[in-house]
Amino acid sequence: MSYLVILAVLLASASQALAQPPIIILPGLLDSQLIVTYNKSADSSAACNNNFNNTVMWVPSIGNATEIGNFLTTFAAGPGKQLPDCWFHVMQLQRNAARQIFTSNIGVTVRPALSISQSYVLKPLQRLLLAKTGLNYSASRIKVLAYDWRLDINSMTRGGQLAQLRGRIQTISRQFKNESVILVGYSQGNLVARALLRDTKMQALVKGYIAIAPPFGGSARVMGALSSGALEGNIMPDLEAKLQIPPPYNQIISREYLMYNAAQELASLAMQAPSPAGFPGDPVVAVAGPKSYKVSQLGQLFSDIGQPMLAEALKSQVDASDFVPIPGVPTYCIYGGAQPTPTQLTYKAAFAADKINELPVTAGFVDGDSVVPLSSLSLCDKLTDKDNVYKLMGKINHFTVLNETAGLAAIAKVFGKILEKK
Repeated sequence: MSYLVILAVLLASASQALAQPPIIILPGLLDSQLIVTYNKSADSSAACNNNFNNTVMWVPSIGNATEIGNFLTTFAAGPGKQLPDCWFHVMQLQRNAARQIFTSNIGVTVRPALSISQSYVLKPLQRLLLAKTGLNYSASRIKVLAYDWRLDINSMTRGGQLAQLRGRIQTISRQFKNESVILVGYSQGNLVARALLRDTKMQALVKGYIAIAPPFGGSARVMGALSSGALEGNIMPDLEAKLQIPPPYNQIISREYLMYNAAQELASLAMQAPSPAGFPGDPVVAVAGPKSYKVSQLGQLFSDIGQPMLAEALKSQVDASDFVPIPGVPTYCIYGGAQPTPTQLTYKAAFAADKINELPVTAGFVDGDSVVPLSSLSLCDKLTDKDNVYKLMGKINHFTVLNETAGLAAIAKVFGKILEKK
């Protein structure tokens, strides 16, 4: 049975005249485009040859096989620099010690943007919402709230981005005669959603919150991206397959080398590292040669891979006691729970702080969604009643929860519940 038929059955008892409150979707890591403006005169490092305005530095448009060489050509390096250095400069963050936040490098201004039709991940959700056999939603009422996915929550809060996102939600509500909205988070988008929903004004505006694949307690896989540029588990497989390096660049650099360098000081990854809430008991989450690292020792791990500033991003992680129902906001959790999911990364050699480390081997498998273990995902359960938790078994994983029939059926059922509420 197709998910459209399932949707029709689930909504058969609901009136076709149901109101359509605006749907606002917060996408995951790497999904929103980042559009950059670079002012060469402000950058003393002379990382780039030329100024550029409103240039897409990430992510490739959906459906197009994109060569990374196009990025490297666009972001040409300055005199005496290697070809990727300019791209690294605009992608990487710096830590502002005075404000205790991460920001873009000097001379770099970044604007996030995304429509649902451009998203690698969200397209099946769009089809589900627009289907005439199901919700038959109006496309104008489906909004994607793009954000700078490089930042941790603390930086988004102190730097003003969270306030901007709240303002956009209020504006969308006013556009539709002050209707309350349905907030949908996917993966990292749930960390942003929960931060937004700490505000009482936001709580009053949200009719329902749907958390899909929420990495609330962190994931071991993100450490592989920070130490080694590991793509597996950090980039959607379809997108990973499209990001190819053409000749002659592929003779000089690898995709892992590019990701490793782009991920230097990437606060959002550190924020999603294993946390005490999601990995209880302080287990070992990384082994590098003779040295082991427990959850409580991640600050030392960041120092050993040459990124000590990332310890600041751990402050954005949440404590288990913080997971209580959101006042007045019906919450629903949807995630895979039967896939082998690593809880530890193992490296043959000790970490080197001045170069890319070898790719790790995953170990310590438990149930989860292949990226996030159940102990991390199930923090979501504390936000709601058990009847509103959909732990999906079978082959559902972190990336397929939005396109497998079981995942879409659960999402359809949740939308039906929210729309039936007065």
